[in-house]
Amino acid sequence: MMLRLFAGFKSGQAEIQSREEGLYRGEIESIILEEDRLTIRFAWLAKGEGWPPLPIKWVKADLLEYVVNPAAYDLSNIGPSLGSAGDRLKLSSRISEDIIIFFPPGGRKLDKSKVEGL
Repeated sequence: MMLRLFAGFKSGQAEIQSREEGLYRGEIESIILEEDRLTIRFAWLAKGEGWPPLPIKWVKADLLEYVVNPAAYDLSNIGPSLGSAGDRLKLSSRISEDIIIFFPPGGRKLDKSKVEGL
């Protein structure tokens, strides 16, 4: 059931907000759900420097795969972003307080050409 929710986000983007790791945003290549692992593979990923509060620039990140245990996260539909063709989904960790937001294809995107090193 959960994998079907994420299937429509391929070619969209995901934003990862982590107190420990920082802010990342990139284009989703695939999403794979296997038992206790949700794997997000990115076509490209950028790190937001200067976050928090807001990134002052985006730079290429070498990380292209992000893995979490979906049982540690709460899932919610947070509705469309401005100008979006569909709703966003949000995973919120009850343990680390990390947040992952999934943006549908055609939704608001970080422009790849504004990322240093890509």
